[in-house]
Amino acid sequence: MPGDLGLPIFLFKMKKISTAMLMFSVALGISITLSFIAQALGISPYLKTQGVDYPSILLFCLIFGFAGSTLSLLLSKWMVKRSLRIEVIDPSLSQGDMRWLYETVRHLSDRAGLSKTPEVGIYSSPELNAFATGSSRSDALIAVTTGLLASMNREEIEGVLAHEISHIANGDMVRMSLMQGVINTLVLLVAHVVSALVAERLDERGRRFMRFQLIFLFEIIFGFFGALVVNGYSRVREFRADSGGAALAGRQKMIAALEALRDRMKLVDPREPRLAAFKIASASRGFSRFLATHPPLEDRIAALRRGV
Repeated sequence: MPGDLGLPIFLFKMKKISTAMLMFSVALGISITLSFIAQALGISPYLKTQGVDYPSILLFCLIFGFAGSTLSLLLSKWMVKRSLRIEVIDPSLSQGDMRWLYETVRHLSDRAGLSKTPEVGIYSSPELNAFATGSSRSDALIAVTTGLLASMNREEIEGVLAHEISHIANGDMVRMSLMQGVINTLVLLVAHVVSALVAERLDERGRRFMRFQLIFLFEIIFGFFGALVVNGYSRVREFRADSGGAALAGRQKMIAALEALRDRMKLVDPREPRLAAFKIASASRGFSRFLATHPPLEDRIAALRRGV
């Protein structure tokens, strides 16, 4: 998958709390930096003497909304190579299974109409998974885990690779970044406008302090609903990539790949959580399925068997 890879992607071996703190720190650092830039340019959203400065708030939110997703897209391949220590296959030196892996990606890329074969890499992880990332169709990377290579046969692996190639051919990495940028902008805009309107009712002394508190609260609330939209789109995208993978490698190979993942997926690599949306499979269950970036594997297999 484009791997929707994680931040696509998911830096070191961390516990969930450490990962969350890292992502929060990065987001906070970006926000502070952009705040200084916004203030230097005179576009920070402030309350006017009479009313709210809507143009400034909109411009401010556009900058914040798209900055993170755009930087993540442009740096995704470089960041994931470093964070997961991916070994990129050199087609002129590789032999055996590594040569087969590269040649399979090259063949599928040609069938998908890509102008350039994506880089192909391997990283050490017991997880059975793979992802694709990169800033464009011509600057992409497909990475697979050592666990997947050791546990699946070549037909199943070909189905996995076809799924990832389909993500790249569909431009899913760019689409997800644009979607995230739009949702980020809307979340920030609504949070700023609502907090500004509420703060207007306060006296001058407590207005600014309360406004920042309200912004923080509303960003969390509206951000949750924004995540539902983004992850819902991601699940739709997975069905489309499965269908594209079936067209490239054959429906039976795509089904076999998903069945192998369903039957053997027990381990989940916690590194690079940003990549979760770009991996081929997710182990979400129960209520978390509504927040998941992937549909249940059973649903995807059923859709392929129906010819969807």
